Amino acid sequence: MRARVRQDAEIGGCDRYFCAGKRLVTVASETGSVSPTDPTNDKSRRLIWVSSDGGRPRVHWRRVAAAMVAFAAVNSLGAVINSRVSEMPINVFGIFGPLCVFATYLVLVVELQLQRAQHATWHVRYSLRAMLLMTALAAVFFGAATSAMRANQRSFAVNQTVMDELEAVLTGGGTATISMSGGRCITCQVTRAGFSDDDLGRLIRAASRGESGRCELSTLFLGGTSIAEAGVRQLAVCKKLTFVELPSLELSDEALAGLAECRSLQFLFLDEHRLKRDQLDQLRRRLPKLRLNGKTWSERNDTP
Repeated sequence: MRARVRQDAEIGGCDRYFCAGKRLVTVASETGSVSPTDPTNDKSRRLIWVSSDGGRPRVHWRRVAAAMVAFAAVNSLGAVINSRVSEMPINVFGIFGPLCVFATYLVLVVELQLQRAQHATWHVRYSLRAMLLMTALAAVFFGAATSAMRANQRSFAVNQTVMDELEAVLTGGGTATISMSGGRCITCQVTRAGFSDDDLGRLIRAASRGESGRCELSTLFLGGTSIAEAGVRQLAVCKKLTFVELPSLELSDEALAGLAECRSLQFLFLDEHRLKRDQLDQLRRRLPKLRLNGKTWSERNDTP
């Protein structure tokens, strides 16, 4: 048989030959080209994630791990940037969802390249290990999606409860809105002249019905109300306040100290003619970024 093969090769004008399994592969002496079906052609086995040097295919696990780490880093950075720009809290599904999709893609690609390296052709076959990995990734993906959906449902239910209590307090004059930018933020505009300190206490308690248990008032219009100094002191627990409008009234040092506890306060509108010079200095020291009646401290004439 070998003599017949040699004779056929010589008749065909080839001076070299070899046998791989049951397939005869010839190399033309004139061009030196290799048959594309040559199983010893290493270039056809050098894939991105899998390689074979004539033996058992080997997965480049370092490349796979590096790809996962790089994707996780880019995905996390994108989630942080999106959270900062949109002022929304980072969603767990926004991180784990893309990671699961990319990991599933890697599993599929590695399995296809393993089949290519083993059989020299593409086969859509998956091992038990790959199927288990994809099942686990699918479970994580749908688990994260379900958790995010339930969190949204709980948040919606809490918002509805808080809104009902706020509307009950504001009956007779006032509006309330809830936004989820940067977490739950509540804006209340009170227009009822008879709104008292007790009503403000009820409003603060209603705004503290969220999951955190902290007051989530961010914007508060009280210019047309009849609250007094005792009501202003209650605002010390509203750490998320960024805007406050107060009616014309005299404030003690204790009331201003309570307002200064709102470190996020950026805008404060009141009758500053009823404040003493040392009280303005106290506000300047405690809240350097505050805009009093729309002006920064550097824009004011009372800066020493």
